[in-house]
Amino acid sequence: MEGPIKEFADFATLLDKGLEIRKVGEVDILKNLLPHDRRLIREEIGKFEKILQNKINDGSYDKLTICTPPTQGRNQQYKILKTD
Repeated sequence: MEGPIKEFADFATLLDKGLEIRKVGEVDILKNLLPHDRRLIREEIGKFEKILQNKINDGSYDKLTICTPPTQGRNQQYKILKTD
């Protein structure tokens, strides 16, 4: 990916790329699930995370599930359901 990511579809492609090297059942925060190319979305990550959460909740993104809200820290965690 050449320039900054502006569309959710491109963000989802990047996230899918990051999930390919992870294992089903792992739990982590979103920025750790993204590959090193995540610098391409630094400004938009909050917006993309809200869209991702909506897509997880409506079933249109099924590779992750949202974990219970954190009691410590402020970053939402996600559990990997699929990596392909």
